[in-house]
Amino acid sequence: NHKSFIPKDGEYTINATAYGDRNAIDPGITKQVTLILTANPLPVEIVKFDVRTKGSELTFIWQTASEINNSHFEIFQGNSIEDFEKIAMVPKSNANTSLKSYSYTTNTIACGRQFFQLRNIDYDGHIDYSKIVTTNINSRDCDLSYYPNPVDQNKLFVNHKQLDAGSEIKITSIDGRVVKTVILSQATEGPIEIDVSDLKEGVYLLSVSSNLNLKTERLIISR
Repeated sequence: NHKSFIPKDGEYTINATAYGDRNAIDPGITKQVTLILTANPLPVEIVKFDVRTKGSELTFIWQTASEINNSHFEIFQGNSIEDFEKIAMVPKSNANTSLKSYSYTTNTIACGRQFFQLRNIDYDGHIDYSKIVTTNINSRDCDLSYYPNPVDQNKLFVNHKQLDAGSEIKITSIDGRVVKTVILSQATEGPIEIDVSDLKEGVYLLSVSSNLNLKTERLIISR
């Protein structure tokens, strides 16, 4: 007979006896299994988190040793460990393995020294944090950087080696319409925050003009 019950938190021992000829063990043999039930499952264990650079690309690589109750992962970036902004969201893997590997690549380079952290988000709101990793890139690829790309929230950050007063940042739709313009009132070297909540999902062109120099990059908005 099969019996069922709703157990409370605690440790339980189950005795299972094999019957018939459809078992991997001999009939009549009893196996004992111990179960520990808890309303607070073990968190995700992030065993590795690293970032690699190649040209104008950043690739984030991480591994988890256990995944219980997790919803997704989020990658955060900042000029310091005190001003993190989310730049990407990555769904959990459905692979049937205990050790799961992930990677995420963005074609937007982060100029200067940047800090990154991976966060696992559980369905109940619990958050697990990875170690903080850094990059320090100074090259011609750093003339213009922007993140996140794709934009999955309502904020776009544009970073330029040097933006003078009067410099313009434009976002243009693929049919040539200028949908957003930002004109700087003073020179700046830090990232500029742009609200893109009013823009629809799609492909755009991001243009930055400063001192008669113009640079244009492809921008994707996908929420």
